[in-house]
Amino acid sequence: MVVVPPGELDVIDQAGQSRTLRIEGMIALGWQEVTITEFRRFRPEHAVDTLTALSDDCPVNLVSWYDAAAYCNLLSQEEGVSKDQWCYAPNEEGKYAAGMKIRANAQALSGYRLPTAKE
Repeated sequence: MVVVPPGELDVIDQAGQSRTLRIEGMIALGWQEVTITEFRRFRPEHAVDTLTALSDDCPVNLVSWYDAAAYCNLLSQEEGVSKDQWCYAPNEEGKYAAGMKIRANAQALSGYRLPTAKE
């Protein structure tokens, strides 16, 4: 993990424009993308685009937002994070699909989550 402390960060956005972001609280981010091998521990049958992923050490692709959120909860479970600290709640059928929710206070919880657009 890479820890980004609170404060101001000078960044260059996708359009090549320089701007300053204000980070309100400390953020810990994975230092690299999730690999195909890592993701297939969770979804062994997951298909990938082999034109852009030449080996299982490449970043996983063709992942839905729902599967990414479910993967975050799996990581939280593996780390022993209590369920009340998980950032995503399944839908009424207990699935990570349409109708699932991001917990209102997800940024304050200790479970794994996807970064926000600002982050």
